[in-house]
Amino acid sequence: MNSGFILKLFALALILLLTALPAFAADIVVVEGGTCSFYNAWLSARYNEDRGGCTHTGDWDDNNWSNPGDAGGDTIILRQDVRGGNLQMFGSRAGVERSTGNITIEGGGHTYTMTANNGRHFHIAGRHLTINNLVLTRADNTNKAGAGGAILLSGAANTDAELTVNDSVFHGNKSHDEGGVIMINDNTSATIRRSVFYNNESSNDWGSAIAFGRDANVTVDSSSFYNNNGKGVIAAKPNAVAENIILKHVTIVNNRGSRGGISFRLNERASAKFELSNSIDWNNAGGACQLGWSSPPPDTTLRNNILGSGSTQNCKDGANTLVGDPMLTDSAGVTTLVHLVPLPGSPAIDAVSAADCEAVVGTDISRDPLGTARPQNGKCEIGAYEVKAPPGPETDGGSKSVETAMAAEAAAKAVSTCLTLDGIQVTGLSESTQCQRVDAVGIANPNIQEGDFVD
Repeated sequence: MNSGFILKLFALALILLLTALPAFAADIVVVEGGTCSFYNAWLSARYNEDRGGCTHTGDWDDNNWSNPGDAGGDTIILRQDVRGGNLQMFGSRAGVERSTGNITIEGGGHTYTMTANNGRHFHIAGRHLTINNLVLTRADNTNKAGAGGAILLSGAANTDAELTVNDSVFHGNKSHDEGGVIMINDNTSATIRRSVFYNNESSNDWGSAIAFGRDANVTVDSSSFYNNNGKGVIAAKPNAVAENIILKHVTIVNNRGSRGGISFRLNERASAKFELSNSIDWNNAGGACQLGWSSPPPDTTLRNNILGSGSTQNCKDGANTLVGDPMLTDSAGVTTLVHLVPLPGSPAIDAVSAADCEAVVGTDISRDPLGTARPQNGKCEIGAYEVKAPPGPETDGGSKSVETAMAAEAAAKAVSTCLTLDGIQVTGLSESTQCQRVDAVGIANPNIQEGDFVD
């Protein structure tokens, strides 16, 4: 056979192979006021093409794969705060313009502010949206009937709408109907990890932070909720029964409205699963934990919780349930970001064995919202936040002591780091430059207070 003909056949085969292979997903860096706005970055990722200065290097086409729901997608990277809203992503429903892949947003701790009275941040009706380290605020869906103040997941069977949120903050968001922040509608799924929800509102309906519908799959771990206003904080919409709900290391305190913190009825079919463990639901208006069922779902876990006195018996039936004040950082009426860490003497400290910390498959409780590793010295706290163990060997059987840790920290700040001043205590000053200034003055008093030295 002619060698030239063989080369041509090889070249043709190579071209066909390359066109059939998927392209790598793109990283799209947002430059607001410059070459690539957040809005155009979203369109570029959604439609798999360059948009308004945002260069897209490729995601694969649905037509090349038998299961487009498994397709990787693009990552939008924020380097600054952004504004806008009403961003949409659809699956493969007939008659709806579809998105070509999943989208991840790397927020970098920046803020996504919704234009006032202009709807929600995201509407996800297909594919998988992942949000990492982003602050979402001022979504306002109250001027029209609608659920999901910041994020709405909607769809029917097989629309593959999924949401994952990690290390993010939601505040000042409002909805007219269910879900002041997130509405997880029928047959959709959401996983929220290490996130904080405060000062959000569902004006006329259920779930000031999170609401869900029939056959929803919801996992919330290592997250806190305070000063939200609505009918329950994590709640089901009316007449809905849930499929799988996992709440682990969740703190829900000092919320306003009615119907307490956790409030819903569970799906009682054999496939239903519910877990409420290592969590705090306390001092919420209208009661605390409100669970309704005629009999517990077959796969139910209630364990190591601190509940308010208004909790229903279904909530209190679990093992090691405590009723009373969890003694956390104060958040009553607070409208700014606080972290609800247990205070010295809190019954939440060291209340969970390491085995119970890690009991739920599919959750990520290895660290809390502040990045503190869990467990500390073999035990975990109840609630979203872990208390750091003091450095050095333990003398109390391996458990940590908050008082010991605080004393060690105070002592470290008090002792002078200046080697020529043996025995001199300097309150509040540990820097060597400050010790040198004391040296120059030559003060003999061994108990120097801040401000005692002069230039």
